[in-house]
Amino acid sequence: MTEPLVPSRDIPPEQLAGRSARCKCGREAPSIEVQADGFYEYLGPGSRHAREVCGVCRYHRCAHEYDLTRINREPAPAQANHDFTPIGPAERDRYWCGCGNTD
Repeated sequence: MTEPLVPSRDIPPEQLAGRSARCKCGREAPSIEVQADGFYEYLGPGSRHAREVCGVCRYHRCAHEYDLTRINREPAPAQANHDFTPIGPAERDRYWCGCGNTD
């Protein structure tokens, strides 16, 4: 069984040391400085991103586990040719700096 997910705002400061976060506009900031913002997502070790996104196809874990053909849906490409492999921690976290890039 995997460990429960910890909200980004509750990640211990020592785990954020040396990590940076990037906005879609390209601006970067130390993760420790933007962690309290409501628009920050931790992507490091143990994060949902690291554990639930496939490193092969970038689909979520559930695309590999559910039989979509049973509910009259085409199988996801993820089901076609490989098993789920966690992507692991990302190099940078994500945040929104307040710029106009909200898509």
